[in-house]
Amino acid sequence: MLQANKTRVVADLACETLEIRHLELRYWIDVFKRFGVLAAFLGGFASSVSLIHTRGQDTKSANLLFVLAAGGAMGFNLVLLVVSVLCSLFGPGKALTGRGDESYTVAIGIMERMYRHCLVLFRLGLLCYLAASIFAVFSMFPFLSATMVSGVFLSFAYLLALRSAQLRAKFVPQNFSSGSLKASPVRDIGAELTGREDPSLGGFVFDASFGKRI
Repeated sequence: MLQANKTRVVADLACETLEIRHLELRYWIDVFKRFGVLAAFLGGFASSVSLIHTRGQDTKSANLLFVLAAGGAMGFNLVLLVVSVLCSLFGPGKALTGRGDESYTVAIGIMERMYRHCLVLFRLGLLCYLAASIFAVFSMFPFLSATMVSGVFLSFAYLLALRSAQLRAKFVPQNFSSGSLKASPVRDIGAELTGREDPSLGGFVFDASFGKRI
């Protein structure tokens, strides 16, 4: 009776752990969905900014820098959009097609690494978009007016970066604590039933010798 109670407690712990890991997976899916929406939004802005007509041939250098910055903003946001969509599509499949907690650990680990890459892409896209806006101002207006408008842009960018850093320090931990167990307390019955075959390669193969070990 004591052994049965112990087994039930361990099995309940494993189920609770899987539920926690599923919540982690849903959190990362929501994060990448937000990244995808922002990337599409900013990428559309960058593509529309690149269509602005400049005033003439006397600002060729500013025009060139403007086109390069607008193209960089659109490119970074496009890459961010693709990465976010792929993580949202294939992450749940990777987590749910494996056995037990291991597949969740692998999928969530990949999403954590891609999250850091997406942050870098998002920041680079914002910087390129800001640079494109400044170069567009210098291409369309006289130097003094363009300098004043650029100063306003840079002031708002500084306030945005400062507020974002403060919110990130309050809400985002430096290291994410994983909800996975350090060891599997429950024997993998699925591996026993299938003779430890990889279902993605050869399908589920029932091992008749399992009945002798019951």
